[in-house]
Amino acid sequence: LYYDNGAGAKNNTWDDALVGLAARLSITKFHSAPWSSQARGVIERFNSSVLHKLARWFPTYCGQRMDDEARRKVFQVTRKDIKATGTSRLLPSWQDLMDFLADTMAAYNATPHSSLATLIDPETGKRRHMSPNEAWAAAVAAGWVADPVTEEEARDLFRPFERRIVQRGLVKLINNDYYADELVPLHGQEVAVGFDIHDAAKVTIRLLDGRFVCEAKWNANHRDYMPVAFVERARERRVEGKLKRLDAHRDVALAELPSAAIIQHQRIPDAAPVSPDEQARLDAMEATWEALPAPQEASQIVQLETRETRFRRALAIQGRLTANGAVSDEDAAWLARYQALPEYRALSSMYEEFGDAVLTA
Repeated sequence: LYYDNGAGAKNNTWDDALVGLAARLSITKFHSAPWSSQARGVIERFNSSVLHKLARWFPTYCGQRMDDEARRKVFQVTRKDIKATGTSRLLPSWQDLMDFLADTMAAYNATPHSSLATLIDPETGKRRHMSPNEAWAAAVAAGWVADPVTEEEARDLFRPFERRIVQRGLVKLINNDYYADELVPLHGQEVAVGFDIHDAAKVTIRLLDGRFVCEAKWNANHRDYMPVAFVERARERRVEGKLKRLDAHRDVALAELPSAAIIQHQRIPDAAPVSPDEQARLDAMEATWEALPAPQEASQIVQLETRETRFRRALAIQGRLTANGAVSDEDAAWLARYQALPEYRALSSMYEEFGDAVLTA
């Protein structure tokens, strides 16, 4: 590959011995002398005869042959449109540009070139130069075999790669964490991380000798502390408990009032006449409320749980176990969890020394 000294082709993406595109494609790359466009005459001529002509088909062309006044007008219109809407009616879409380039490439390869060999035109019978398509076909007929890059290879080859150190199955790239189980044995090692600039969901991991390791996924090591369904049900139970406690507090507050005040407090003022549809909706709401469980009595107020109440429960369960060994599975599971906590161990030591005095809260 013969190229100029511009930063677009003289960088680590091209030249790195491990992750550079030239190294991965086994390309030998040379650079021309600075400020000598004549040394790149073939490609410079192609730009002039093909790409510049294509660019002049668009109203936003800004080359030397464009009228100065028209260029200023187009510049003003496109910048105003982009500022207002993010695009401009004068600019082609990306797909239109790609289609235009594909048509231009097809036309170029079907056109006879003076630098190619000559042949007899099968239609006119006259001698002319070959087109690139005909030169390609002649090379294939002579035994030449192309060595194209497969789609999978191209997807990997044209991804940028960067070197990273594996930390407990994780690699960090652009402030993102990527994890895979296959990376755990490589802790502390340097690997090559390939990424798609349009898709941050996963990266490709290779060893420094180019061998494929795995695809690591973004935040793949993150897990919910508990299953989501369990957490949701626990949240529902907590809300249900709050509602029951509110009902209990309401009953206690009403019990402190005289009977007449309670009746007055509970009296519902006469409602204005409602339509049949509204009445049906109210009836449905009433049926729904009637289906709910009745509120607890004042004597059934749920007490707030403290460390003393938890320890009392543990002592009661232990007493039943000592007496006859008959406890429910729920109580046995709760006791096993509670006995593993520092709170239980601390209260047990205090209970052995001070007895029931530690339970007065």
